[in-house]
Amino acid sequence: MRRLIYALVLAVSGFMIPQASAQDFGFGCCPPACGSCCESGFDGIYVGGNLGAFHNLVSCNDYDAFFSQAAPAGFSAGRTAFTAGVQLGYDWQCGNKLLGIVGDWNWTHAKRNFPFVSNGLTAPALTDVANNNRNRWFSTIRARVGIVVCGDALVYVTGGAAVIEHRSEWNRTTTALGVDNHRAKDHQWGWTAGVGIEYKVGCNWSLGAEVLSLHFTERQKHIIGRTSPTITLPFRLGFTDSAYVARVLLNYRIGGLLGF
Repeated sequence: MRRLIYALVLAVSGFMIPQASAQDFGFGCCPPACGSCCESGFDGIYVGGNLGAFHNLVSCNDYDAFFSQAAPAGFSAGRTAFTAGVQLGYDWQCGNKLLGIVGDWNWTHAKRNFPFVSNGLTAPALTDVANNNRNRWFSTIRARVGIVVCGDALVYVTGGAAVIEHRSEWNRTTTALGVDNHRAKDHQWGWTAGVGIEYKVGCNWSLGAEVLSLHFTERQKHIIGRTSPTITLPFRLGFTDSAYVARVLLNYRIGGLLGF
């Protein structure tokens, strides 16, 4: 952790010091074995893929106390799932300093089941209600700022916008009490930030690792509940998503082939 903090400090300060000072501290060195690709080894357009873990946490607020004793009240559920995706980006490298932009699309299948328990007042015996929440994909578009160490290693910080697809499904097993069956699909926008490292394994290929934190705006659902076969009662729930992604990346740089 201490080494990571030092590396992040260097990544930010590297954009604030002259190139001559960077050379004095040993940054921007060019190993002879690297050859002509060293001085701008991370420059240009690149494409790649990623694999990793996706941990999603959903918090639910029961604003109208339909299921809980007091409003607002709520509960949360989390799930860790596999994720895989693709990325496309462009980097500008000047000496040992780097500025870039990258977009990615990622598949996942994080699913959570919310158990609902009646408050015994507004909607008695609502134990037959089930709500399934799942995420199918998420995407980000981010800037990244980093420092290249000895020509073949990059340490960077990144941040930008994120969007996630959320699907929810309500089911009840009785006709008298519960929530009317329905399905919904939403897309929530939010923000993301993280850190990463990347290491060149050739003039065009690089391997990396990245950790991202994603946070999304609240989505509200206005739902019809039933306290009897003929009596309905609308209520409102609010869902808030956050997620954490840890993944490895493989990139191929084609900027040199296109003349960038």
